Amino acid sequence: MLAVAMAGVAGASAQELPRNSPFLPPAAVSGSAAVSSKYQLSGMIVKGKDTLISVTRLSDKQSFWIPIGSTVNDVTAISYNADLDQATVRANGETLTLPLSKPVVQAPGAVSASAATVASAEAAPVPTPPLPSLASAPPEVQEREARMLVTDLLEIGQQQRKAYEEAQKKAAADKK
Repeated sequence: MLAVAMAGVAGASAQELPRNSPFLPPAAVSGSAAVSSKYQLSGMIVKGKDTLISVTRLSDKQSFWIPIGSTVNDVTAISYNADLDQATVRANGETLTLPLSKPVVQAPGAVSASAATVASAEAAPVPTPPLPSLASAPPEVQEREARMLVTDLLEIGQQQRKAYEEAQKKAAADKK
């Protein structure tokens, strides 16, 4: 039985993967524009009549916003194609086509996560970070937070008691 399962796995791995899979990186751009490994398109916004793109220089992780038709930090934003989510820029005398970087989701407990700037309503919501632990807070902060918690709990209890009493009065009035 195990041999049959192993043969099935070996046969499946020998098959060729589809060439148009959505999990593969975008196809190379034809023409004079090249895809860059030195710069990354991190986001795009429209401000009034201006379109700005966020470009990240990967060598030093520096990001900057560039209006289309302008130059910032020796990078010129030539155009942005909203249909393809890619920008054409000129850097170091080279014309580059930069696809919009996609969000990367990592397993819980992972060291780091990277996400693209939200450019459309289709983007997934960003999870809220966990609340900081009070265990490492100074004693004064811990005491203040404890007092606030007790106060909140007392107030909630009083509201519930008042609602209970009102419900009892209403039930008694309905019986009469």
